[in-house]
Amino acid sequence: MGHPPSLRQLFRSFLKIGLTSFGGPLVAMSLIHREVVENRRWVSPDWFSARLGLLEAIPGPSAAEMSVSVGLRFHGRLGGLTTGLAYVLPGFFIMVGLSALYFRFGSVPLAESLLAGLKPATMAVLGVVTLRLSRSILRDRADAALWGLGLAASLLGASIAGTVLACGLARWLYERRPSRIPDSGGASLAALAPFWLLPAAAGRLPALFLGCFKAGALVTGGGYVMASFLSQDFVVRRGWLSPEEFLAGLALAQFKPGPVILLAAFVGYKTAGVLGACVASFGVFLPCFGALLAVGPALERLHASPTAATFLRGMGAAAVGSILAVAIQLFPAAVSGVSGWGLFLSGLAGLYWLEPGYILAAAALLGLLT
Repeated sequence: MGHPPSLRQLFRSFLKIGLTSFGGPLVAMSLIHREVVENRRWVSPDWFSARLGLLEAIPGPSAAEMSVSVGLRFHGRLGGLTTGLAYVLPGFFIMVGLSALYFRFGSVPLAESLLAGLKPATMAVLGVVTLRLSRSILRDRADAALWGLGLAASLLGASIAGTVLACGLARWLYERRPSRIPDSGGASLAALAPFWLLPAAAGRLPALFLGCFKAGALVTGGGYVMASFLSQDFVVRRGWLSPEEFLAGLALAQFKPGPVILLAAFVGYKTAGVLGACVASFGVFLPCFGALLAVGPALERLHASPTAATFLRGMGAAAVGSILAVAIQLFPAAVSGVSGWGLFLSGLAGLYWLEPGYILAAAALLGLLT
């Protein structure tokens, strides 16, 4: 392990991730792993996989939650707030600018070309980093079995949150330890409960905030699942966006850097301009930021418990398997034709020498040129 990072080092690293994390939440998580585990060695593979398993089991965008978690580990709540904002804000400002262009001109030029280049490269990054993460955390047959269970359950459509929790319990039972997870851990999870009880909304800005808040507080499974929640609320039920507008926003959210759930900023911009984008983004990230900053010290104590470590080890193995399942499901739509396969294979080769962010940027440029 390397020396503990300063607050400035953390800010710079997560700002870089926020500016280069093209391709969605899974790529963002892989970039965080590459930076804090492989390159900087600020945290161990065990810590990262255990925290990943825990974050996959609670609502909210996992990459943003991991950003907050790394900062919390070294500099408490100030560190968590710093790393979380450094990761989220670049994508937010870009999304607001793209939203303004779209609603002024009716489209954003070159978006389809960018996506055509980014999708195959995204699959290459996911494949390589998931393999590395799997190799670092699978230490015995039980880990491998839980990894396979997470993969299979996710491919069959099971809940990711339910799967990783079940695998954590299975690992705990496998070890046959009589002790129980410390009360601090139970308190940490119980502290999330207020985010599951929400009042009815009234008026556009309050309804916008609460609709996005519910997506951030109630939905597990990452940005794409949360996007479907927003669609049901603001397209189907309220009719504030047309299906075509929503799909355009989702496309923009995928090719810009940062969290996909910044789609909320697009929804908010349509509703009330820049103020609406701010309100919607604040609402969607408040649950994960608020919960983690509130219970962060308790989560660190949870990691220190041997029994909790066993539970989280099983959750981490299943979480990595579920990430691979998502990559497998996305692969046919992302890689097709000669150019798609060429970009995918080139990305695999390039990852032996270059950072994922450079591979994704090069792929986006090639998409524009072809």
